[in-house]
Amino acid sequence: AALLRSQPRQKAHTTLEKLTFMTTNSLLRNLCLLIVSVYSECSVGQLSAADLFDKSNLAAWCIVPFDAAKRSPEARAEMVANMGIKKIAYDWRQEHVAEFEREILAYQKHGIEMFAFWGAHDEAFRLFEKYELHPQIWIMMKGTGDTQEAQVKSAAEGLLPLLAKAKAIGSQVGIYNHGGWGGEPENMVAVCEFLKKNHGTDNIGIIYNLHHGHSHLDRLPKAIEAMKPHLLCLNLNGMDIAGDTKGRKILPLGVGTQDVKVLRQIRASGYSGPIGILNHTNEDAEGRLLDNLDGLKWILPQLDDAKPAEKPKYRTWQETASVGQKAVSTNAESVDSFSPEFGKALKGGWVVDGDPEYSKLPFTVECRAKLGGKKGFNILVASEMKSSATHWELYTHAGRGTLALYLPGRGGDFDSKIDVCDGKWHDFIASVDEKSVVLWIDGKQVFEKPVQPLKGTPNPGGLAFSRLVEGGIGCDGIIDDVRLSRGVMKPRKGNAPRQRMDNTLGLWDFDNLSALLPPPVPKAAEFKPELPPLNQADNEHWQHFVNRERVFDFYGKQAVKFMNQKLPALIPPFPGMDGGQQGHWGNQNDQVTWKDGRWAASDLGNVFSGVFKGAGLTIPKAVCVRTGDKSAVFDPERMAWRLEWSGGFLKLNENRHGFMAGAPMNGQVISKEEKKIAGTYRGFFRRDNEVNIVTSETPLPAPGPAQWPQWIETQGELGTQAPFATDRLTIPFENPYGTLFFITAHDF
Repeated sequence: AALLRSQPRQKAHTTLEKLTFMTTNSLLRNLCLLIVSVYSECSVGQLSAADLFDKSNLAAWCIVPFDAAKRSPEARAEMVANMGIKKIAYDWRQEHVAEFEREILAYQKHGIEMFAFWGAHDEAFRLFEKYELHPQIWIMMKGTGDTQEAQVKSAAEGLLPLLAKAKAIGSQVGIYNHGGWGGEPENMVAVCEFLKKNHGTDNIGIIYNLHHGHSHLDRLPKAIEAMKPHLLCLNLNGMDIAGDTKGRKILPLGVGTQDVKVLRQIRASGYSGPIGILNHTNEDAEGRLLDNLDGLKWILPQLDDAKPAEKPKYRTWQETASVGQKAVSTNAESVDSFSPEFGKALKGGWVVDGDPEYSKLPFTVECRAKLGGKKGFNILVASEMKSSATHWELYTHAGRGTLALYLPGRGGDFDSKIDVCDGKWHDFIASVDEKSVVLWIDGKQVFEKPVQPLKGTPNPGGLAFSRLVEGGIGCDGIIDDVRLSRGVMKPRKGNAPRQRMDNTLGLWDFDNLSALLPPPVPKAAEFKPELPPLNQADNEHWQHFVNRERVFDFYGKQAVKFMNQKLPALIPPFPGMDGGQQGHWGNQNDQVTWKDGRWAASDLGNVFSGVFKGAGLTIPKAVCVRTGDKSAVFDPERMAWRLEWSGGFLKLNENRHGFMAGAPMNGQVISKEEKKIAGTYRGFFRRDNEVNIVTSETPLPAPGPAQWPQWIETQGELGTQAPFATDRLTIPFENPYGTLFFITAHDF
């Protein structure tokens, strides 16, 4: 431990040349507890990420109606089983009712639990009784009334019939946040507490979905803490701040800018229940679930500041820029079209300002495209976001490569059934009027079908080429010669570029795209400084082993190199700790430098404070006590002894010197009976081998003899530098008690 202090011109030290560590019962124990408490405070409630986010704890959600492949119950069960996931939260639409029993049997065949069921249906409850199933029942709530109290009361009482029905089959009911008043954490908690207090309800809880919680990000830890006593399941999602307002409401894990932070907050909360991963998109359910698993695997090491692996290559997501400028590109570039007469074509996504006229009937969209792949969807032209009733998109189907027009507000998907993803140029026309949709390919009509009256609310927005307006899906190909027109258009003779006509709403040939794209980012100048500091005398530890890869004085060396020459367009930033190639902590890591089993192998005594984990319990701020062969854990937050066991005490591990383990139980459970203590918690008092919990209702016990009567002495070392000197407090790593010392922040 080093102290930096001002050194007077005259060498007149007043620093003690010998520092003494008093080892009375109170001081040394307090020092050890202080050191432990620093780690404990940093890791209160922290489960191992591998435990909380392990596949055995995951549930697949929103994979039935939301699945581009439209799988059967048997195919869905096999898909999830192949991923190693053992739970499914089942969502459905009316067409799935007839398949309920097939779904249950398919799950049983593959060892999958129907963990939760969306909503309520008499046929489902009949089958639950028949097969002795007890899934959570997920339901939204709605409150009515002029006051908060009235809304809570009405929402709670509206759930009573379902609660009774669920209780009869041994199921819990989970209030599902889905926006609005009923989706606010505080309101869901209030309804749960109202039901428990006024109706004695014991099967009510909360299902919390991150994709419906973008507005909660700034208070997420507090929200989870409030919900935790009632939380039945927490469904993950890739998260951006205000992502739901920027077309990034539902993202694969690892895509969101806040994902590492959010998962750290979830782990630190102490929540230890099931975790959901979802599709909830029109993508292939298997692809999106695998993307979430890959993203989760990529995030987990980062929760402990380890170096992340290479970012996953997502199957159902293409990163895009947000819409909000005059024009937005996603790796857009200008490439040669199919002949010199057509000039340039577009490769990559491009978004321009939209116009409500682009979606008014009748309209026709025309384009030429060369599509190379059909593994995913290929978006050719799209108007407005998918959430708009007047959204339309000309695209090709994933897997099939067939040309189609999607009109969510007028009947859904209009599929030509003709594969056009063959690496050749094609001419496409799609026209829509009040009667029908007509599709043309290379001058031939290939499809005609009636449209339905408009349903839903229009939400005008941008116009996108080779991608959706909100991003997420792009195009594996090249597009050119796009024209939007008022009225129904048919193919014209000839093979010349399209021209503007009196009914043309917009014409895009992409010939001048290069002028609209931002200039390329210049390459950073090469700069590879030597490791030693500029002034080695000021950094006497620079040759210490821990600094073996550290780049000292990076910016100072950079200034020296570039200040006396013509400055390059871009100079490189600081690469990061220890050269920037080994993650946040540089060459310090859990695999080698922090792997230390000495504390785990030591005598832990008869009292231990930390995050207890065992017998299905996770108790932050736990006080673990051992008497002979029996042990117990006290929960200060619930003022109760929660668990008794025998055959051992605690079993630490070697991760981060043992501090990351918390307080894992070691032994066999004797009793899980909760034994309450009156009063409020004030602390615990140890005397000899006796440990007393001190509350507001109990007197403070009389002190006993010192447990560590022998003093520990250590030598201080005075620095000689000027104008600032570094004095050292040498740490008594060798001491009569074999006590381990781990130095954290210190202050004087």
